[in-house]
Amino acid sequence: MAPKQIGSIIRFHRKKAKLSQEELEHLAELGKTVVFDIENGKLSIRLDTLLKMLNVLNIQLEFQGPLTTLFKTKMRTAKILVNGITEVIFFPSFFMPS
Repeated sequence: MAPKQIGSIIRFHRKKAKLSQEELEHLAELGKTVVFDIENGKLSIRLDTLLKMLNVLNIQLEFQGPLTTLFKTKMRTAKILVNGITEVIFFPSFFMPS
């Protein structure tokens, strides 16, 4: 997915949530102009910055690829809360009983 597409998705959700860029930055505890930069397709952003913004907007990030199904069958998931962000972590299936 191109950075402009990611920015468009974030802008759409932000506007539907009736949030200004400044309000989203405050809620996600981000610096000034971060939302503007991402919504306009800035190429270099920190992953944790993007995840904070997605969390505030209740957008889930999901990876898809030719091996995704195989990965999911080999791994088990657990949701954890890290710095106020819900994250899904993966464990090899041998760590957890069936």
